[in-house]
Amino acid sequence: MAVVVTWNPEAWDFPDGQYEAMVAKTQAGGTYPDDWSVGRRVKGIDVGDRVFLFRQGHDRRGLVAAGTVSPGPEAGSPIYPREHWDGSGALTPFVNVEWDRVVEVDDRLPVETLLEAHAGFHWNSVYQSGRAIDGGALTALEELWQAWTGPVSSVDTVVAVTPERHQLEQYWSRGSDEGPRELAEAQLCQRYLAHLETEGSTGHRHRITTGEGTVLWTDLFDPARGELLEAKNATSRPAIRLAIGQLYDYRRYLDPEPALAVLLPDRPGADMLALLTELSITAVWPDDTGGFTRR
Repeated sequence: MAVVVTWNPEAWDFPDGQYEAMVAKTQAGGTYPDDWSVGRRVKGIDVGDRVFLFRQGHDRRGLVAAGTVSPGPEAGSPIYPREHWDGSGALTPFVNVEWDRVVEVDDRLPVETLLEAHAGFHWNSVYQSGRAIDGGALTALEELWQAWTGPVSSVDTVVAVTPERHQLEQYWSRGSDEGPRELAEAQLCQRYLAHLETEGSTGHRHRITTGEGTVLWTDLFDPARGELLEAKNATSRPAIRLAIGQLYDYRRYLDPEPALAVLLPDRPGADMLALLTELSITAVWPDDTGGFTRR
């Protein structure tokens, strides 16, 4: 899911130098932390959702930035109340955002192009922040935005994305290099996260944006062990070989370099267990006590 937020410089503008700093940092491959009003929306936004900034007003309308919702100040929903930007003192819903691409206003994705190429969303009826985009409309918008803005610097970026307790299945199914994730894998990740919490720890995913613009999602990272886990819903040779390749790919982007583990539904066969051991990859699977075995 993505949410469209609006900026009308005729009503409010960035402090001197801030927008230029956002452009420079994101074009160099970094992200820029910020917060933004989501209008009247008080639910339906999760950490990791995409955000698009739509410039309004009478001059140069269009998309000028894209980013990702980051955790709010409290556990639970990332939406939190904050004083309205108009200075009235009234409270309005906000989210924190990590902008990953901000362009000069003259380089915006114009509303005329959006209307022509993105018919699934009514851009001329966007009057305030908080409109949602999902499904095929979101896929088309992402492709259009990437094609319009082009590649950023060759610098790779990694952002930790914390799971939301009320939508864990959606949290793991949102990003997957293999397409829609099997429900069994999402449930396995969910169960392991609960296990980490019994150990007094927690976990998160990584959203990795390569210098070529490719977005990769890891399954789970255990910060207490410094361990990156890839979940699979089978112990077959193809499943485990796929997990090994993904782990080695992701590991290149993480600093410090993590330990590696494969999260499986059952104990793997002796041959696959020997392969993982030879590669110094830990096999992790549920046991009969309600915990997990590590080998």
